[in-house]
Amino acid sequence: MRGDLIGIVSVADILFKSDFLTNPKLLLVERALQEANAEAQAIAEKEGTESDAFAAAWNKVRELEAEKAYLQAGAASQPFADLDAAVAAPQPVAV
Repeated sequence: MRGDLIGIVSVADILFKSDFLTNPKLLLVERALQEANAEAQAIAEKEGTESDAFAAAWNKVRELEAEKAYLQAGAASQPFADLDAAVAAPQPVAV
């Protein structure tokens, strides 16, 4: 792969085709959710699904799932609210 151009990503692509700038936390929450889910599964195998440790781990999974859903809903409802406002009313910049 070295030396081969596999694609071009422009600034416009980043701004208009993704929500990473408006919602960067989603990626971190998804990673934490995967880790929490794996931890809960490991506890279930080791201590069973009726243990207090499993209940605590599963609560963490549910909280992260709720956070992910909240972030996804917010990104879908206003993906470029700040950018749209900036384009509509640009602010002068001193040079």
